[in-house]
Amino acid sequence: RSFFLKTDIDVCFWHDKFGGNLLGVVSCDINRFIEEINLSKISRNGANLLTGTIPHELSQLKQLKSLKLANNYLKGTLPASLDQLSSLRLIDISSNDIEGTIPENIGLNSNLIYMIYWNNKFTGTIPGNIGLYPSLAHINFEANELTGTIPHELSRMGQLETLKLGYNKLTGTLPSSLSKLQRLGLFDISYNSIEGTISEEIGLISSLYRINFDRNMLTGTIPQSFCGLDKLELLSLRYNNNNGICLQGSLQCLCDADSNTILKEMKIYVNIYYVECTCCSF
Repeated sequence: RSFFLKTDIDVCFWHDKFGGNLLGVVSCDINRFIEEINLSKISRNGANLLTGTIPHELSQLKQLKSLKLANNYLKGTLPASLDQLSSLRLIDISSNDIEGTIPENIGLNSNLIYMIYWNNKFTGTIPGNIGLYPSLAHINFEANELTGTIPHELSRMGQLETLKLGYNKLTGTLPSSLSKLQRLGLFDISYNSIEGTISEEIGLISSLYRINFDRNMLTGTIPQSFCGLDKLELLSLRYNNNNGICLQGSLQCLCDADSNTILKEMKIYVNIYYVECTCCSF
């Protein structure tokens, strides 16, 4: 657990292989304080396949900016003590077996930009105070077991560019307040149980280039405001059906030759008989 804290080991020269078959990179600043730990590297020789838990002693690495532990077999919870890492910019623990709830304060006192937790076993709700993170631009909570609703507090995150919440157990409606996220480009809530309508306000997020609302329970009409999304490359609304009631409406404006969009792919599938769109993929 205290491997990185031993004073008799010069970790600043570690690159690719150290500690037997352990693969990864450790980088230091000019004062020889650890800035980066990357033990998620996969090479032709395989992955690390680390086991055990994430040590709370990592919170002593005050200059740590990047922590990458993806693609291992780590278990247990994410230590709340990591909120002491005031220099942290990126945390990636994807593809492990981390469980419990998402700690509320990791990154709150830093300029955290990337929070990548996908493909773990997190439960509970998305913390409401996540809207207070000043610099967070990329959130990936896909493929966990999160419940509850999409918190409207997300609308406070003026720097947010990526929001991936797919493959969870989220319920409730899609907050119209998310229209305040004017830097949001990738928005994915697929494979949840989000219901209700898609508000016109969502189509006012002019930076959107990828929308995936597949496999929810959305109903009503597709907002005509989507016609103004001139950066949109992918729109996927497959398999939204609530007791036989499908999304319906017209997206013909995105198919028109004089459209300003750069749409490359539009998927409707089950909604085929209810949506007017000659360029849709069925």
